[in-house]
Amino acid sequence: MKLQPRQQLLDVWEAAARVSFRDGQWVWGGRDGSNSLSDAEQLLCFTFPSTELSALRVDTPDETADDVLDALRTLGDSVEIPRLLLRVFREYLETYTGIDGAPIFAGGGYFRPAAGACPAAPPRGTPVR
Repeated sequence: MKLQPRQQLLDVWEAAARVSFRDGQWVWGGRDGSNSLSDAEQLLCFTFPSTELSALRVDTPDETADDVLDALRTLGDSVEIPRLLLRVFREYLETYTGIDGAPIFAGGGYFRPAAGACPAAPPRGTPVR
């Protein structure tokens, strides 16, 4: 078996783009719905590789590799992709910043009772520390 990490990452990006951007709209939420943690993970799927590996950068339209553009074509072209990601980041920050300016990191659907147990109160708003 030949390892192809770049191609595997591009395949993940392509799948994540199809799930995250439908009908011209960003679709938040993971397997347990939208919350600050799953939404951050969703953004990191796109931004971490592109900021850590210069060959996968999307922030400089003229320098974005063709295979990167092909994998992310659902999100737009070389100019639209960074604009979309910035817009989505802004939306994330607006959604998960409290009135006092503090970040909101509640776990939402990440908190579940153990099998057979009943939670005393819904913990979905419990901050993750």
